[in-house]
Amino acid sequence: MKWNRWPESRGMSGRFTLESVAGIVWNMQNATFKLNDMGTLIEGKITDLFAILEKIYEIPFDQGAVRVVTHITIDDRRDKDIKIGDKTASVTARINDFNDEKTVFT
Repeated sequence: MKWNRWPESRGMSGRFTLESVAGIVWNMQNATFKLNDMGTLIEGKITDLFAILEKIYEIPFDQGAVRVVTHITIDDRRDKDIKIGDKTASVTARINDFNDEKTVFT
């Protein structure tokens, strides 16, 4: 699941990110996460993910935010066992193979 949120209140962005990521860590039992420049990836069973979201949803409001924009993307693939980082590793390997072949486009 990809999770992005930001408060629409002045001066809260950095503190919000820190508290929200800390909230994810504190509330995780059967999930893993990876923070990146564009959001936070959280991996686990869907029931665990919703439980985590329910617990951390109120964090920015508890900090004084009056409006928060939330985007959640769920990618639920059940035909393969894939983990956070598998796609990046696959693409990186293909790029390296491509570079090793020294293929030139004309």
